[in-house]
Amino acid sequence: MLVHGAGGGVGSTLLQLCRLAGVRAIGTASGHRHERLAGLGAELVDHRTEDVGRRVRELAPSGVDAVFDPLGPDSLTRSWELLAPGGRLISYGSAGTLDDAGSWWKPYADVALRIARWEALRLLGRAGGRRARMYYVRADGRYRDDLAGLLRMLADGELHPLISHRLPLRDAARALDLHRSGKSTGKIVLLP
Repeated sequence: MLVHGAGGGVGSTLLQLCRLAGVRAIGTASGHRHERLAGLGAELVDHRTEDVGRRVRELAPSGVDAVFDPLGPDSLTRSWELLAPGGRLISYGSAGTLDDAGSWWKPYADVALRIARWEALRLLGRAGGRRARMYYVRADGRYRDDLAGLLRMLADGELHPLISHRLPLRDAARALDLHRSGKSTGKIVLLP
């Protein structure tokens, strides 16, 4: 499994879930995060200094079975190309477009259009069994069950969230600036 943004809260949790399930994981993150992420069991790729596609192909010559991609439309095509036949691509954000000018919804529309095109190819039998989906929170029973399972794993000590900073709630603006700077690894916790 390939996890882009492995240094974030979701990415680092996905790496832990892979390790617990015995799934081989490859994580992309800036090199300055690698030391903090080393204990999560993934093979790490520095997306700033390495050619991610080439490096992932070296590590998984037949492709990866799943990609979790929070980066947005520019990353998705490469992620799709790295999938093995029958693989799954999950898009769950657009971090790569945070500083883009224009409408907030445009990156999501771009993602939806790419996924629709790949779904059409799949329906025509021309996608090698690969699938792509956008993840979003739904208030249905399956989501609640999954969240309850994750919270149980956290309470049982199986999952250990990476906390980069604990800041008072009054410093929320500073926390957002810190998050957007890319200098924190893991979650920033605001304390009331």
